[in-house]
Amino acid sequence: MSSIINADTSGGLKLESDVSGQLEIQTAAATKVTVTSAGNVGIGTSTPAQKFVVSDGGVNFATSVSGSVQNIGTFTDNTLAVIANSVEQMRVTSAGLLSFNSGYGSVAPAYGCRAWVNFNGSGTVAIRGSGNVSSITDNSTGNYTVNFATDMPDTNYSTVQGYSPASSNCYVTRVSTLTVSSVRMGTYLNYANGAALDMSMVAVTVFR
Repeated sequence: MSSIINADTSGGLKLESDVSGQLEIQTAAATKVTVTSAGNVGIGTSTPAQKFVVSDGGVNFATSVSGSVQNIGTFTDNTLAVIANSVEQMRVTSAGLLSFNSGYGSVAPAYGCRAWVNFNGSGTVAIRGSGNVSSITDNSTGNYTVNFATDMPDTNYSTVQGYSPASSNCYVTRVSTLTVSSVRMGTYLNYANGAALDMSMVAVTVFR
């Protein structure tokens, strides 16, 4: 049982009380809001397990600033959207996919950088900065393995490599092996015999 505040369509405001410590707010004898004895608030549910729970419907927090609408809302398809200046700028789908505008022109899926590293590949290999990279293995001259701290979900990712050579000669980078836990790549001279060379700055970025 609960103490009840009911906005009845025929008898006006009705109050019912008990000693359960739980409160229900009703309209037309249908419960709309429940406050449990633990202080949890539920809308659309009579058993909220957290401090504020909304079930069976969406939530929209809106404010108008100089005529524009700023919203953060959830919808019945279990997505979360952020609206600024009356235009949807970001959305998180029920599958966990993030879409945002950020100058693109409309909300579009964002594909995240899963790992990146900037390291000195000449002499003793040393990482200058990184994200989701645990270490660099120096396999041989101009040949490195970038080891991920957290594995990729599969090997269908894309890599971008960059380098800073010691001279103005033309160089190339090549990826030789992709695994879920690492990517092996090399830096080479692009003319003559394409000899492998150590580079003072090597950068690798992984997108998935």
